[in-house]
Amino acid sequence: MIFLLDTTINPTAIGLYDYKDLKIRIIESNPENNRKLVSIIQSFLKAKSHKLKAIDAIGAINGPGTFTGVRTGVVIANTFAYALKIPLYATDTLTAQVPNIITNVVSLASASNNEVYFARFKKGKMRGKIELVDTMNLPNRLNDGDIIVGDLGEKHCGLIIKQEFASKNSADRIKTLLDLILSKKIKPIQQVLPLYIKKPNITTKKK
Repeated sequence: MIFLLDTTINPTAIGLYDYKDLKIRIIESNPENNRKLVSIIQSFLKAKSHKLKAIDAIGAINGPGTFTGVRTGVVIANTFAYALKIPLYATDTLTAQVPNIITNVVSLASASNNEVYFARFKKGKMRGKIELVDTMNLPNRLNDGDIIVGDLGEKHCGLIIKQEFASKNSADRIKTLLDLILSKKIKPIQQVLPLYIKKPNITTKKK
């Protein structure tokens, strides 16, 4: 079985693929659920009549996203892979939102009320790198004919984006991650590293 998780953006999702069907559970990200996530995973496996040791590969979305969400997913993925001695796969949030099509695609993910994560894709491959873009400047980064995908809501875009917008969520990202693994477009790695585009807001006390 392949276990998959995306904890980068609320709501989060976990998935289980038994080489026949993909089962997904959506989880509201809050302090209580974050603390119980491992137990939630165990309950999810039990409900599907599977045990943790039956997992033979794990895939994770490693960011960008919320600091806590990215960190949680990376730690769980690395721990499970190490303990079970199984292959480990990962991809970033914006790649996991992009369908494998020829048309130009812009992938967006919420970063804050006035910023979004931005990446441009062609033929399913990222061109350039993931950037932080102010929503007021977003129209200047879009080209005619772009297909826009992402998790953004009205508060981020509203009337700013005139092109067609395809909404993507954690379940969609889980499905794309599985496709990338099965098609061997991503290779197994030793360790998943968190991808932070926006630095965490951490303050230190003055001495």
